[in-house]
Amino acid sequence: SLNLSYQTHINGLNLVNALTSTLNTIFSLDSSYLNDLSITDELQNSFKVLIFDDRVFTLLSPLLKLYFLRDHNICHHMNIKEQREPMPDIVALYLITPSQDNFNYIKHDLLNKTFDNFSINIISYETSRDNDDALLKSFYSQISEYHSNILNISIYPIDISIYHPKVFSLEIKHPYMLLTTPNITNDKYEQYLANVSNGLFSML
Repeated sequence: SLNLSYQTHINGLNLVNALTSTLNTIFSLDSSYLNDLSITDELQNSFKVLIFDDRVFTLLSPLLKLYFLRDHNICHHMNIKEQREPMPDIVALYLITPSQDNFNYIKHDLLNKTFDNFSINIISYETSRDNDDALLKSFYSQISEYHSNILNISIYPIDISIYHPKVFSLEIKHPYMLLTTPNITNDKYEQYLANVSNGLFSML
């Protein structure tokens, strides 16, 4: 049977540290439910693909540094809406919010055996737990036959309600792409930091 794990609730007081710790747990597969430790080690050292939705990317993109992904053998990342070809011997790390559309995308990947192993990690920070449970119950019933390919299904409740929305929306488009491109200039980098600093200062 599949196990549903509700991880420690993350509040706003230590949000950045808590999110970084959560990502370390997800990316290293520490939240998986594998009984064979040798298999766990093998999977932890295998190549991984990170798959996210728009809402999760908006929240977590400042933490998704290139070196951080490489340290966890994440060789590629993509939006869940993108078309995917089969990738054998790859672990798929889903980082999504609970929605029927997202679950449909995952079911499609399971049905088509796009990946050999699936780690499904749900970031829930706006919808109610009851609603999440209802969606997951339906999702479970439709994917039960694929349980051998699923390493874990975990929910990470995050409360960012005490923060002003502008903390996460500083009029900066695609910050991950901006900061990791090899062509970024010092002026653009300094302007990015200035925008972040000014936005945080204005909010406070």
